[in-house]
Amino acid sequence: MRRHLLLKELSIASLWALTVTSQAAFGFEAQSSAGSSSAVSASVPSQSEEHGSAGYEEAEKTEGAVTTDEIEVNEESPWLLTPTLSSDPKMGSSIGFLAGYVHYFDEASPSSIIGLTGSYSDTDSSVQGAFASTYFDKDRQRLQAAYVTMKIENDYQDYLGTGLDVRTTDEASLSFLRYLRRVSSSWFLGGQAIHADYSITGRDAFSQAILKLFGIDGFNGTAVGLVAERDSRDNVNNPQSGSYFQVTNTQYLEALNDDLEFGVWQAKYSRFDPINDDHLIATQLTGRYTNDAPKAAYSSVRLRGYTVGEYLAPHNMSVEIEDRIKLSSRWGATVFAGATCLFGDGEDCGDTSNWFPMVGAGVTYLLKPSEGMVVRLEGAKGQDDSYGVYLQFGNSF
Repeated sequence: MRRHLLLKELSIASLWALTVTSQAAFGFEAQSSAGSSSAVSASVPSQSEEHGSAGYEEAEKTEGAVTTDEIEVNEESPWLLTPTLSSDPKMGSSIGFLAGYVHYFDEASPSSIIGLTGSYSDTDSSVQGAFASTYFDKDRQRLQAAYVTMKIENDYQDYLGTGLDVRTTDEASLSFLRYLRRVSSSWFLGGQAIHADYSITGRDAFSQAILKLFGIDGFNGTAVGLVAERDSRDNVNNPQSGSYFQVTNTQYLEALNDDLEFGVWQAKYSRFDPINDDHLIATQLTGRYTNDAPKAAYSSVRLRGYTVGEYLAPHNMSVEIEDRIKLSSRWGATVFAGATCLFGDGEDCGDTSNWFPMVGAGVTYLLKPSEGMVVRLEGAKGQDDSYGVYLQFGNSF
């Protein structure tokens, strides 16, 4: 299959991973919160355990009848500060931070977070961003926003399978806004707007010539789209049961851009099944379909253990399964596996070379028990020499 070694796939699907975990990914595969917690906190008394979509109907029944028993005293600091790190063979090692402020807008809404994130790598690459994920009006309304900039230095030893050494600089900025309103007990409808500015340049004359030969360049565009979600999780920060479904449409319209017009459809489904008090099985299915997109906006492998943009194709679909294991009141472990298929341009998932598997494991620490927010240290192995080590805020999904 055709394997493109572009660094970034500028799409909505990766900004959230970037802002919330400081990974070298660019999009909003939109957790509806700043990372859902794992089963390590299943037995920890939590103020947020009554703040899930599954509890919305109960909150509606008692609206206007708040008593002292309904609001627990939260002695934790609302401030959050955690380091982040990642290491992989394509981008080297990076270290960064995530700083945030956690706030409840009312007694029925999940916790909201507003924060900053940044990272710097030993390849002189950097990522900076600001983000917000908010729930308000008794969780009838949800608003997410982010702004991210990055500069990434790449040194490829086998660019596009040609055996040529190519050195590139990728620069990008992305602005994102999404609004959702509850239309039933579990369904939300809304819209989103995105502005992306991406460029890739060769750091020497030879690299510039190779990029031109393969037609690899960036784009600058504004897009709008629709979003639909069904959220039956018992808690958005700490799901112990239920499911989450989301479908989004993003259209880069010629009316908003000079000569750029293409579309992206994305869908994801996550399910959380408790096996016993110490084990939770989390499963996620995702898909991404593009229509007339430039190569810089193609779909990529977004699994742990791979560098986003290392392999590209018009469309993808993925499956992941994860065992979240409780070890103590704060410590836990994860064991996970998954695979992505890249297809389109004459390629299909019947060809095993279009599949990209991964396996991995890690440990988690419950950073804020009342909100169910965790930090996780994980290692993942993909095919060939692909691997990754990550210290990140929140779970992968």
